[in-house]
Amino acid sequence: MNGKWAIRLVICLAILGFALYGHIEKQNQITALRIELPEIARELKALQEDNTRLRYEIEQFESPEHLIELARHHEYSHLRHPLVKEVISMPEGLAVRLDSNESVIPASPHNPAITLAKGAP
Repeated sequence: MNGKWAIRLVICLAILGFALYGHIEKQNQITALRIELPEIARELKALQEDNTRLRYEIEQFESPEHLIELARHHEYSHLRHPLVKEVISMPEGLAVRLDSNESVIPASPHNPAITLAKGAP
């Protein structure tokens, strides 16, 4: 009878030991993640600051003052906004005659005319 109790006690202690080992291992994993968390937070903050800096640079590059300054440079001197007399407006119409069995898509009421810019004279 003492042998059965001893075997049961050893089995219970072994199960308890494995359970404690699993719990401690899980706590070690959590602690490792907590140790890595500040480094990840610093990297995230650095990326956010870099994104903010890049957004500022893009806004500065696309600012009207900078674009006008670029337009004054020799390599961009051929680019210009078309004059009003160079813009031709044509009424919108069907480009291709459809067969009688095909349906016609109605034109949009918001954009009744197509605007084109012609080249330099």
